[in-house]
Amino acid sequence: MISMYKTQEIKALQNSFSDISEAFVSLIYISRLLGQDNRLVLHGGGNTSLKSRMNDIFGKDIDVLHMKASGKDLSDIGPNGFVALDLNTLQHLRDISDISDDHLDKALRRSKLDPDSAEPSVETLLHAFVSYPFITHTHAEAILMISNCVGGQSILQDILGKNVCVIPYVSSGLSLAQTALNLLKHYPYVDAIVIMHHGIFTFANDAQTAYERMIYYVSQAERYIEEKIKQYDKIQTERFCSGKDDIQRCLSVIRGICSIAEAPGRYHRWILELRQSELLLSIASSKSADFFCRTGVLTPDHVIRTKNQFVYIDAIPQSDHELKEYIREAVSTYQITYLQYVDACSEKEKIQLSKTDTIPRVFLIRGVGLIALGNTSMAAQIAADIAERTLILKEKALCLGEYQPLNRFHVYHMEFWQLQQKKIRDTHHLLLQGQVAVVTGAAGAIGYGIAEQLLAAGAVVALCDVDEQRLSHVYARLSEYYNPKSIACFCFNICDVDAVCSAFHSICLKFGGIDIVVPNAGLAHVNKLESLDTMQFSKVIDVNMLGTFHTIKASIPIFKRQNTGGNIVIISSKNVFDPGASFGAYSASKAGAHQIGKIAALELAEIGVRVNMINPDAVFGDKTISSKLWDEIGPDRMKSRGLDPDNLQTYYWQRNLLKMPIYGKDVGNAVVFFASNQTPTTGATLPVDGGGPGAFPR
Repeated sequence: MISMYKTQEIKALQNSFSDISEAFVSLIYISRLLGQDNRLVLHGGGNTSLKSRMNDIFGKDIDVLHMKASGKDLSDIGPNGFVALDLNTLQHLRDISDISDDHLDKALRRSKLDPDSAEPSVETLLHAFVSYPFITHTHAEAILMISNCVGGQSILQDILGKNVCVIPYVSSGLSLAQTALNLLKHYPYVDAIVIMHHGIFTFANDAQTAYERMIYYVSQAERYIEEKIKQYDKIQTERFCSGKDDIQRCLSVIRGICSIAEAPGRYHRWILELRQSELLLSIASSKSADFFCRTGVLTPDHVIRTKNQFVYIDAIPQSDHELKEYIREAVSTYQITYLQYVDACSEKEKIQLSKTDTIPRVFLIRGVGLIALGNTSMAAQIAADIAERTLILKEKALCLGEYQPLNRFHVYHMEFWQLQQKKIRDTHHLLLQGQVAVVTGAAGAIGYGIAEQLLAAGAVVALCDVDEQRLSHVYARLSEYYNPKSIACFCFNICDVDAVCSAFHSICLKFGGIDIVVPNAGLAHVNKLESLDTMQFSKVIDVNMLGTFHTIKASIPIFKRQNTGGNIVIISSKNVFDPGASFGAYSASKAGAHQIGKIAALELAEIGVRVNMINPDAVFGDKTISSKLWDEIGPDRMKSRGLDPDNLQTYYWQRNLLKMPIYGKDVGNAVVFFASNQTPTTGATLPVDGGGPGAFPR
């Protein structure tokens, strides 16, 4: 590990943040350097601070602590990623013997200069009590690897030297802050403190020195590990990978078994993240795999993301029934063990929990790799990143000697610590959070509107279309407003049943399963029956009716494996009830798809899958994402009525009862209504057309 500090870079950053002090800019700079190296911190881990002086709202010059906000990622942090705190208020806590979580939380909030700013890091008191202007803290992997080995404390003390204090684990908060303060009183020459199983803090009067001390001490630990690895005869494990079908089966079954029934027909679902690096597949096949899963986190900071233990699955039964029973038993065993851990620790810690989430967050499966669960795609990725690094480091740590995890009572305290829980607490539970939606024909105006509203409701969305260029454009536009990790593109032809099934497999590998299926892809053709070409008629039937059939059919095995119900929302057409002349192919194909939807509602109710239809009319789109249907028929309609594009839209919208324009997002809102199970409805048709008497469902 080498210093990445470059004077020219910090000068460039000062130009970007000309309205803050040079010292604050230097804090931002070293924070980013630390955050961009995943050997030091992962996803919101670690923290940094600066002590300075500034004017409060009354113009009074006061001592201020600029503290990294809780859960903020150091890698791209800016001024708003820090919280300005009244340092004197915080330092009044130095002589308090004990403080409750509620009172500590209130004290931290009271010290904020801006009440509306983010919550400060849980390590705020240590940063406040230690007098150095610049403080950095990381969960450096090399430090943690040695910490988790028998004799790790003396090893670290030997390799890091006399300017570092290496101490046993102390709970974060007031206890750790007072411990650090007392250490520096007795050993004023110390410029770093290592807390076993936690990480390392470095201090300095300037940013560069604080950063480079971190790099130096972590490098010392890395060199020690590298020398040990050279002396270690590692037993090679053969990498084994199951077929795609088995992997997809595992994902869907795990997702279903881990879903939590909240009400009849309603489930708390999870997004899944699959990792299959060669090293992970090797670890999953090794004799130590189960041991790695049982021996806990490297540092308690990770426990809120992954829980303290992982589930290990050593084989994949061939039948879905056997697979479900095998995984259900593994999850049940995990939950029993977890509750025993919670009960034992809560009794000792005198903490009463009203509700305990017993669902595992990480699975390691022989032949599959690592699977992580999260409420969102980002949460699943964070859990996967941490779990992957944990397993790799444990495998690497075999060269250091016997593994010695942290006492479970310390882990429990961090897992259920009120201030730590704030990092992951949902501020709002969206209607479709944790659900995976598939939208065909996503490159058009209606598809875009549906995807946008599904994302806004919290779902992750698989955008599907045959037009790769238009699909990429829709993805780019949606990514401007929503997390790109919640969106994925799949380009295939819905007329090809094998391509549809393959795409659904890929969607499951990406997100873990499927909950909402929206067959929206459609094709229009205008011609009277006497002139209608048979091949063209067949093409429209293939896309609109057969494509809908393929899409529904491919989803059924996935719904069955998950066993948590689901929703199919078919984008039909007002033409089903109110066809128009020269629309024979389109109207017939949409009517056929509509009828397939009704049959699906009859057949899939027994597995809890609801099937409903939406009949839109006159959805035009805009100049950036147009309607492919109106691209096809618009010129002919304009010509026949002597209108331009804008007046053509007005013409159609003025003919509905409400005299209102119809947009893709309106169709999307209807999809969200059905997909969120707000009424016990299946087999229904909902018009989204502003009111067309001829198209009233009957």
